Amino acid sequence: MISITINGEGKTVPRDLTLAALLKELGMNDRPVACSINRTIVPKNDFSGRRLQDHDRIDILQIIGGG
Repeated sequence: MISITINGEGKTVPRDLTLAALLKELGMNDRPVACSINRTIVPKNDFSGRRLQDHDRIDILQIIGGG
């Protein structure tokens, strides 16, 4: 297990978790989101290949359209 921070809240997750798997665990995998890890934007194409590391700081922003 590793410790990460998601939008300012601490969480313990499995060691080999990817960003895509984290979003699925959070129920956000079907929503339009933008993510950064340690203040670096992660392109959506990289979500499934980006493995989380101990002490990563993840920020998830949900994209909401309006009109």
